[in-house]
Amino acid sequence: MGVRDRKAMNMELQQSWNKRAQMYANRMDKLMNSLEYQNQWKENLQLLLGSCQGLEILDIGTGSGFLAFQLVRLGQRVIGLDFSEEMLRIAESKAQSLNLDCSFVFGNAVNLPFPAERFDTIVCRHLLYSLNDRSLVFTEWLRVLRSGGRVAIWDGDWTARNMLPFAQLQLTSKKQIPRRYATIKRQGAFKREQEPNMLHNEVIMELKAAGFINIKIFKMDIKNTFGDREIKLECECLFITAQRP
Repeated sequence: MGVRDRKAMNMELQQSWNKRAQMYANRMDKLMNSLEYQNQWKENLQLLLGSCQGLEILDIGTGSGFLAFQLVRLGQRVIGLDFSEEMLRIAESKAQSLNLDCSFVFGNAVNLPFPAERFDTIVCRHLLYSLNDRSLVFTEWLRVLRSGGRVAIWDGDWTARNMLPFAQLQLTSKKQIPRRYATIKRQGAFKREQEPNMLHNEVIMELKAAGFINIKIFKMDIKNTFGDREIKLECECLFITAQRP
């Protein structure tokens, strides 16, 4: 893909996220603001970070700030980065209303507006699917990490798109839902069921090529709840950590 094509695609994605930022934030609040969901993330983040506090952490693709807020509550110093101005506006507003000390910066994952060796940890959640050149991205992430710093990636097989909104619609709507939206459990379960393993292997090779070491894969158990009901999505989670030498 040429530079001009890449810029055009990034601009299109940016405009798309700006348009749907508020809708996305409202939809995610229904899931992520539940105490049960927050506690699940707290436990998993504590396993990742241990008892360390005051770490300089960059949350790339922060969106409306959910992951950044969980890290701040654990005593970390967090900057959330996103290329959607509207997402950043929402995240800043939420941080203020929650009285959380969290900074937000406009930027792109492949061209970070930070000096070398700036952060102890980089985290990203559900970002890989939107990255065109992961090899270039991982090289840039390595640049801004301090020696011994780590990257933590949470993602999954989103081949059929994130079906959670349609699952929520099934639980709340009295109208008949189009069949193509209703078949939730088809996500990653049929023609492309090998995609998660392929994605694991690709990401591991790309991280190694960028210069990362101690690459590890973990199973992360996060349940999706909506009200008093649990929604099971047939999506294999991808959770990888790696370290800068």
